Amino acid sequence: MRVLKWPLRLDESEQKVGGGRIALIDTQSANSGQPVVWTLEAGYEPESYRTVRVYGTGQAIPDDWGHVGSVNAPPFVWHIFEKPVTSGD
Repeated sequence: MRVLKWPLRLDESEQKVGGGRIALIDTQSANSGQPVVWTLEAGYEPESYRTVRVYGTGQAIPDDWGHVGSVNAPPFVWHIFEKPVTSGD
């Protein structure tokens, strides 16, 4: 098992992160402000991926996306949501 790191962009674009269990969502350093997701994966490449988006507090979020975590990156708090998996994905 390995822990893999997935830095996230601070925009509303869909982003891929490893599909393994989420170990932590935080910033890499106190000064960066960039959210990072760490996932537990079987090897150096994940067996699956999940699609996430980063939202700021107060932004509209699709009702069917699930919250996977938030990170406090002063002066902001970022919220990470996962796109639901459908049969076409």
